[in-house]
Amino acid sequence: MIFPRKDIGGKRRFVPSWFDTYGWLEYSVKLDAAFCFICYLFKNKTAKGGNSFVNGGFRLWNHTSKFDKHAACKPHRLAQEKFDSFSITGTSIANTLVKRTTEEKVMYKARLSYSLKCLRFLFRQGLACRGHDESEESLNK
Repeated sequence: MIFPRKDIGGKRRFVPSWFDTYGWLEYSVKLDAAFCFICYLFKNKTAKGGNSFVNGGFRLWNHTSKFDKHAACKPHRLAQEKFDSFSITGTSIANTLVKRTTEEKVMYKARLSYSLKCLRFLFRQGLACRGHDESEESLNK
C-alpha cells in the first residue's frame, strides 16, 4: 500500500517498515495518522503521557524519534504489561486476581512477622518502641 503525502509540501508520509519496528503501531488511512494499539486498549485513562498516539493520532512523520520516546514512556510500559498478561493463553481474570492476592498475602505475612520479631527483640531488651526521650519538652515520655 502506498501511503498518502498529506503534509505541507507533500514530502513526508507514513513508512510501512515502521510496522516491523514497532509492533504496537496502527495506521488510520482515513485520518492519515498513527496510533498505539496497546495504549488505546489498555492505557490508564488518568495517566499522563503518550496521548498523541491515542487521542488524535500521530502525524509528524519527520519526528520518528517520538516512536521510541512513546515506547519508553511509563504509561505505555504499564499498558504493555496489561496487554502481555491479557494475551497469555490460559490466563483469566480470576486466575490473575488469585495470583495477585496470594502474592499480597505472602508479602503481608512477611511484613507482619518482621514487625513481630522487632517487637520481640525490643521487649526482651527492655527497650522502648518509640524512642527514649523523657525530657521536659518531650510529648512522648
